[in-house]
Amino acid sequence: MDPNATLQELRELAGETIKEWEHPETTEIITPEHYLLAQKIKRLDDWISNGGFVPTDWDKSLMRQR
Repeated sequence: MDPNATLQELRELAGETIKEWEHPETTEIITPEHYLLAQKIKRLDDWISNGGFVPTDWDKSLMRQR
């Protein structure tokens, strides 16, 4: 798995899901759960990308790799 490619895909999917939920333009069905998941992915990405700390479980994993 390429984490950078996965992150890019998550960003794109989350953005598309949020956009579709807020401005429906197709017949694609976005459930409230999909929208909530997309929002959480975007918020976590924004947090970490802007200097916030990573979740504890990820931090523990990173520390073991060092």
